[in-house]
Amino acid sequence: MIASPDVEPRRVDLATEDGRLWEATTNGQAFRGSLEDAVAEALLTVDPAAPGNFILHVEHLRLSTADEFLHLIQVAGDPSRLELVECQLRLDLSPEFLAQPLAKYEAEHQCRPPWWDSPSRVAHLIDITMLRCEVNWSTLNGVIFTGARLTGSVFGRTDLREARFIGSDLRDAAFWNANLTHADFHQADLSGASFWGARLDHTAMTRSQFHRGVGEELEAGAQNDPSLFRQASDVYLLLKNNFNSIGRYEDAAWAYIKEQQMEKMAHYWEWRARGWRFWRGRGSFWRWLRSWTYEVLTGYGERPLNPLIAGGLTMLAFCLAYFVTGAIGSFWDSLIYSFGTFATFNLADPGMQPHGRIMNLASSLEALLGILVLALFVFTLGNRMSRS
Repeated sequence: MIASPDVEPRRVDLATEDGRLWEATTNGQAFRGSLEDAVAEALLTVDPAAPGNFILHVEHLRLSTADEFLHLIQVAGDPSRLELVECQLRLDLSPEFLAQPLAKYEAEHQCRPPWWDSPSRVAHLIDITMLRCEVNWSTLNGVIFTGARLTGSVFGRTDLREARFIGSDLRDAAFWNANLTHADFHQADLSGASFWGARLDHTAMTRSQFHRGVGEELEAGAQNDPSLFRQASDVYLLLKNNFNSIGRYEDAAWAYIKEQQMEKMAHYWEWRARGWRFWRGRGSFWRWLRSWTYEVLTGYGERPLNPLIAGGLTMLAFCLAYFVTGAIGSFWDSLIYSFGTFATFNLADPGMQPHGRIMNLASSLEALLGILVLALFVFTLGNRMSRS
């Protein structure tokens, strides 16, 4: 770990063209040689009182083998001293692959390497920094990324089974088509993270970690693209099923609502894409309107309060209609009559009836709406109770 957290660590910039000759630059001085020699010379300028207080900073480096990556960590002395920015990596850090590098390191140094976690017998990259890196087609099952800074990094088609990202910064990261079975994201920041095509099964996470939503939703909102909204809907479907698999039913309900909202927005922008010929997209318009109505009235079957609010507003509207038109003389009498009619039982005096055929027809309509709203409330409440 970094030796002196109260002092700004010395940054050592690393660069190479062929992987053999390296250049280490710090405090305006450049040192060339092998990776070990260049870093060793650069570290001579580090404060002797805090010899471990430095960061190896690498940009735009392409690492095609795990040995090269592990070599960098060994030179740094600890994963927390390594900072990779916009690098391309293709790694195999599975326990099976690491058996040989582990035995070689132990034979040469008579100790455990800095990238190995002895109790769990997996690779550990605790507190490593990998910003906007591409880690595609890699095998990282079981790897410990606790506290890592992985903002904007892409893990495409990567095996991350049982990987641990506890407390990691994963804002705007992408896990496209990655295998995240039994991965652990507790306390990680997943704001803007993308999971399109990922495999989520008993993956530990909560909805509170998605502060701004998933990355697909943010991209769709920026471009107003129906296909991107459908991708976002697919991701929320994955999250819903995963939350159900780990018993987080409230989070599953949230993901279901977001899934339906993304479908609604896809229909809306399909309709708007017709421009002034909007009538040609009337099928998309009606699907959007149906989804919007379902959302307002029931919260897609997840919010029992919505039908109660709709019912209250309906009663108040009919009450004002009875009073303003003079069908019932008193506002309070109109309110009592409206409530009784909406609830399909009569609380009013026998003589308290609206005058005029139109208002009598309106009271019949109100009674019908009352039955429909009551049915929606019972359905929504039952749906929520069955989830809990």
